[in-house]
Amino acid sequence: MKKLKAACLIGDYYHDPVGVEAMLRPILESSGIEGAFFTDQAAFPWTGLGGYDVVLIAKEARAEPGTSTALWSTEETEGALADWVGKGGKLFALHNGLASFTADGTYSRLVKGRFLFHPQEHPRFRIRETASGGPALEGFESFEIEDEMYFVFVDSANTEVILRTWSPDYGSSAAAWRHRVGSGRVFCYTVGHNPAVLANEAHRAVIRGGFGWLSAR
Repeated sequence: MKKLKAACLIGDYYHDPVGVEAMLRPILESSGIEGAFFTDQAAFPWTGLGGYDVVLIAKEARAEPGTSTALWSTEETEGALADWVGKGGKLFALHNGLASFTADGTYSRLVKGRFLFHPQEHPRFRIRETASGGPALEGFESFEIEDEMYFVFVDSANTEVILRTWSPDYGSSAAAWRHRVGSGRVFCYTVGHNPAVLANEAHRAVIRGGFGWLSAR
C-alpha cells in the first residue's frame, strides 16, 4: 500500500520543534505516513498542498510571540488550507496549533475551536472520554499527566468532542474533537507541551488514533 504523505509545521517561541518532531516521527511511521517537517511557515508548501494527504499544524499563529502580537497566519494561507481540506485533505491541529489564530478567521472556523488560556502552573489533570456513546478512539484508556492545561472554545454544535480534560482544581475543557469539512477531515487535540508528556505512551496513542481517524476510508 502506498504511504500517505504528511506536511508538519511545528515549533515556535514556546515550543521546541526538536521534541515534537522526535515524538511525531515514530507515530507517523507506525501509521504508514511519511512525514516532512517544517519550522519556517514561509517555507511551508501552502501552494503545494495537493502533494500531501495530511497536514499537521503545531505552531501558534504569532510570528514572534515573545515580543509581538503580529501573526504569520494570513487569510491567504488559511484560505489555501481550508480549500485543500474541503477537497479531501486531512488536517491535524495539535496543541499550539490552536493558539493565537484570529477568533473569527478562516482557520478558527475550519478547526471549530481555539485556545483561550491556560493556568500559569502546570497542574495534574486527567484525559478522559466524553459520555456520549462508543469509544472515541480505538484502544483509548483514560490517563493523567502534568502539563499545560489548555482551556478552549469549541463550536460543539458543529463538531464531535470526544475527549475532555479534568482537574479537581481547575475544572474541565475539551481535549479532542473531530469533524468533516466537505470531502476532508479535521482532528484537534489540545495536549502536549513538556518533554515528559511528549514521551508519554498514552498521549502518543491519542495522536496515533487521531491520524488513524483522519486517514480512515
